[in-house]
Amino acid sequence: MLSQQSGNKCIHIFLISFLAVFLIISIGLAAEYPSSPVKLIIPYPPGGSHDAHARAFAGVADQVGKDFLNFIRIIKYMPG
Repeated sequence: MLSQQSGNKCIHIFLISFLAVFLIISIGLAAEYPSSPVKLIIPYPPGGSHDAHARAFAGVADQVGKDFLNFIRIIKYMPG
């Protein structure tokens, strides 16, 4: 019969092995983020203060996106 200490050691080894295998598999299956274009939907027509804020935010998001995330951004105005 296993002692308490060696039993705990077996459990720890099993858990570490399971986590290592899980991490290796998840890294291999991970998709590029984002897999489709990012849409910024503005619920008002162009031309107001919301438009200026959206364009400023989109400019910053473009810079960050090009440097780090490599995503395509689409601004879509949906009034009404």
